[in-house]
Amino acid sequence: MTSIIILSFNTLSFTKLCIESIRRHTTKGLYEIIVVDNNSHDGSVEWLERQADIRLIKNDWNAGFSVGCNQGLAIAKGSELLLLNSDTIATPHWLSNLCKALYSSPIVGAVGCMTNFCINGQQMEGPYQDIDGLEKFTREFNKSDSSKWIRKLLLIGFCFLFKREVYEKIGPLDESFTPGNFEDDDYSLRIWQAGYEILLCKDTYIHHFGNVSFLSGKSHADVEKNAEKYNALIDRHAQIFRNKWTNLGNYKFMEPDELVPSLRSRPVPTFDAVLAAMQRGNHAFRQQKWARALDEYSKVLSMKPENKKAIINAALVARKLGDEETAKTLAASGNVEREVFEIGEIVEAV
Repeated sequence: MTSIIILSFNTLSFTKLCIESIRRHTTKGLYEIIVVDNNSHDGSVEWLERQADIRLIKNDWNAGFSVGCNQGLAIAKGSELLLLNSDTIATPHWLSNLCKALYSSPIVGAVGCMTNFCINGQQMEGPYQDIDGLEKFTREFNKSDSSKWIRKLLLIGFCFLFKREVYEKIGPLDESFTPGNFEDDDYSLRIWQAGYEILLCKDTYIHHFGNVSFLSGKSHADVEKNAEKYNALIDRHAQIFRNKWTNLGNYKFMEPDELVPSLRSRPVPTFDAVLAAMQRGNHAFRQQKWARALDEYSKVLSMKPENKKAIINAALVARKLGDEETAKTLAASGNVEREVFEIGEIVEAV
């Protein structure tokens, strides 16, 4: 059985399309659907609650991609695990094709497919204009053919299928990349480092609308306004990635044989629990989830009491909660009164 894990955040119409397409094109009894809803307010939760074949996790805030996926992975029952974006449409034979490739060899750890909206060499234009056209095209295109499976260093996380044994060996997604971006690069490298290989299946195609959860409910002005913040997020996570995986060079454009030998000779990067908690705290701070932010910063301070970044941010949250006494105590403990009371902005994790 395949556990299909989908994150939902204000994408009701797309989520419906995705789930209905899974039901239509996947053999009943050979999969389960787990949806993690990140506090949608567009009717998604109410619709999902009415679906008898969906295991639903309801978050009371937008926990982000890495955290949400890990919640789904933690309860998954399948022998293989699939991270699938809510803005995708499944097609004939999609999952059976991917599973054939996944189990074609013991050393294959993960597989991905082609789509219309992607990077990483996984994009191709399909000759269709609507769902009927998509299904007609993919009935001919999605024919399992091992000559079209290629070894790939990285897979993009819109449709990322891997064996349970891989998950049990390398663990969950790295939550240092909360709310999202670079966690799929990181997971791909960890799969290779653990001794497995990754295949891109050019014999399988699904539709991907792309960036729906980022754009849902936002005007053009909002999108423009958020572009700078999004680019800053990319920069922060790129730095986290570089700190974790040093001296990779231009890895995104490398073939596996160029990098994997040196990758496997390195020590396995350790999970930075302090950094992950800082990232989760900052994510909660930006969403004005003050109690959650304080909880994450408190986790940092329990592991590293002298961490000035966490002290500053915890003090700022205390002020947001109206607890000036705690804010002053925290600021004094780290000698960061100016940062807390004059600057008044959170400090990033990197």
